[in-house]
Amino acid sequence: MGRVAKLIKVENFAQIDIDRFRRRGFPEVIYCSGKTREQIKKIVGILLKQRQPLLLTRLDRKTFSYLKKYYSRLKYNPQGKVGYINPALSLKWIKDRARKNGVKLTAPKSKGVIGVI
Repeated sequence: MGRVAKLIKVENFAQIDIDRFRRRGFPEVIYCSGKTREQIKKIVGILLKQRQPLLLTRLDRKTFSYLKKYYSRLKYNPQGKVGYINPALSLKWIKDRARKNGVKLTAPKSKGVIGVI
Protein backbone atom coordinates (compact mmCIF):
# COMPACT_ATOMS: atom_id res chain seq x y z
CA MET A 1 0.00 0.00 0.00
CA GLY A 2 1.36 3.48 -0.97
CA ARG A 3 2.02 6.26 1.45
CA VAL A 4 -0.82 8.73 1.90
CA ALA A 5 -0.27 12.47 1.48
CA LYS A 6 -0.61 14.69 4.56
CA LEU A 7 -2.55 17.66 3.27
CA ILE A 8 -3.24 20.99 4.93
CA LYS A 9 -5.91 23.28 3.52
CA VAL A 10 -4.86 26.93 3.48
CA GLU A 11 -8.09 28.93 3.65
CA ASN A 12 -9.88 28.66 0.29
CA PHE A 13 -6.87 29.06 -2.01
CA ALA A 14 -4.47 26.15 -1.50
CA GLN A 15 -4.00 22.62 -0.31
CA ILE A 16 -0.40 21.77 0.51
CA ASP A 17 1.33 18.46 1.02
CA ILE A 18 3.47 18.73 4.17
CA ASP A 19 4.96 15.28 3.68
CA ARG A 20 5.88 15.32 -0.02
CA PHE A 21 9.64 15.52 0.54
CA ARG A 22 9.71 12.43 2.77
CA ARG A 23 7.33 10.44 0.55
CA ARG A 24 8.57 11.47 -2.90
CA GLY A 25 12.07 12.80 -2.33
CA PHE A 26 11.12 16.13 -3.88
CA PRO A 27 9.76 19.19 -2.04
CA GLU A 28 6.33 20.76 -2.33
CA VAL A 29 6.15 23.16 -5.27
CA ILE A 30 4.24 26.42 -4.94
CA TYR A 31 2.93 27.74 -8.27
CA CYS A 32 2.96 31.48 -7.51
CA SER A 33 1.20 32.79 -10.61
CA GLY A 34 -2.36 33.79 -9.71
CA LYS A 35 -1.68 33.94 -5.96
CA THR A 36 -1.30 37.14 -3.95
CA ARG A 37 1.88 37.87 -2.03
CA GLU A 38 0.02 37.29 1.23
CA GLN A 39 -1.26 33.89 0.04
CA ILE A 40 2.26 32.81 -0.96
CA LYS A 41 3.61 34.06 2.38
CA LYS A 42 1.02 31.98 4.27
CA ILE A 43 1.88 28.83 2.31
CA VAL A 44 5.62 29.32 2.79
CA GLY A 45 5.09 29.93 6.51
CA ILE A 46 3.13 26.71 6.94
CA LEU A 47 5.71 24.64 5.08
CA LEU A 48 8.60 26.12 7.05
CA LYS A 49 6.75 25.60 10.34
CA GLN A 50 6.51 21.94 9.33
CA ARG A 51 10.28 22.03 8.58
CA GLN A 52 9.68 21.28 4.91
CA PRO A 53 11.82 22.39 1.97
CA LEU A 54 9.96 24.13 -0.83
CA LEU A 55 10.22 25.38 -4.39
CA LEU A 56 8.41 28.46 -5.69
CA THR A 57 7.74 28.59 -9.43
CA ARG A 58 6.63 31.58 -11.53
CA LEU A 59 7.98 33.80 -8.75
CA ASP A 60 8.42 37.37 -9.96
CA ARG A 61 11.16 39.66 -8.63
CA LYS A 62 8.77 41.97 -6.71
CA THR A 63 7.14 39.04 -4.91
CA PHE A 64 10.58 37.59 -4.16
CA SER A 65 11.67 40.91 -2.63
CA TYR A 66 8.51 41.00 -0.52
CA LEU A 67 8.99 37.42 0.72
CA LYS A 68 12.71 37.93 1.37
CA LYS A 69 11.79 40.44 4.12
CA TYR A 70 10.12 37.58 6.02
CA TYR A 71 12.22 34.60 4.92
CA SER A 72 15.88 35.57 4.78
CA ARG A 73 16.94 32.10 3.58
CA LEU A 74 14.89 32.43 0.39
CA LYS A 75 17.04 32.16 -2.74
CA TYR A 76 16.00 33.29 -6.21
CA ASN A 77 16.88 32.60 -9.83
CA PRO A 78 15.48 35.46 -11.94
CA GLN A 79 16.17 33.63 -15.20
CA GLY A 80 13.94 30.71 -14.24
CA LYS A 81 11.68 32.71 -11.89
CA VAL A 82 12.26 30.04 -9.26
CA GLY A 83 12.83 30.43 -5.54
CA TYR A 84 13.64 27.84 -2.91
CA ILE A 85 14.31 27.46 0.76
CA ASN A 86 16.43 24.68 2.17
CA PRO A 87 20.18 24.63 2.36
CA ALA A 88 20.04 20.83 2.42
CA LEU A 89 18.84 20.82 -1.19
CA SER A 90 22.13 20.95 -3.02
CA LEU A 91 22.17 21.93 -6.66
CA LYS A 92 23.58 18.50 -7.56
CA TRP A 93 20.71 16.74 -5.74
CA ILE A 94 18.10 18.90 -7.49
CA LYS A 95 19.69 18.30 -10.91
CA ASP A 96 19.80 14.53 -10.30
CA ARG A 97 16.14 14.42 -9.24
CA ALA A 98 15.09 16.58 -12.18
CA ARG A 99 17.03 14.42 -14.65
CA LYS A 100 15.36 11.28 -13.26
CA ASN A 101 11.96 12.95 -13.74
CA GLY A 102 12.70 14.21 -17.26
CA VAL A 103 12.88 17.91 -16.31
CA LYS A 104 15.40 20.18 -18.06
CA LEU A 105 17.13 22.73 -15.79
CA THR A 106 19.31 25.79 -16.14
CA ALA A 107 21.74 26.81 -13.41
CA PRO A 108 23.56 30.12 -13.16
CA LYS A 109 27.13 29.21 -12.22
CA SER A 110 27.59 31.68 -9.37
CA LYS A 111 24.15 31.58 -7.76
CA GLY A 112 23.65 27.96 -6.77
CA VAL A 113 19.96 28.05 -7.64
CA ILE A 114 18.03 26.58 -10.53
CA GLY A 115 15.31 27.40 -12.97
CA VAL A 116 12.87 24.89 -14.43
CA ILE A 117 12.48 25.15 -18.19
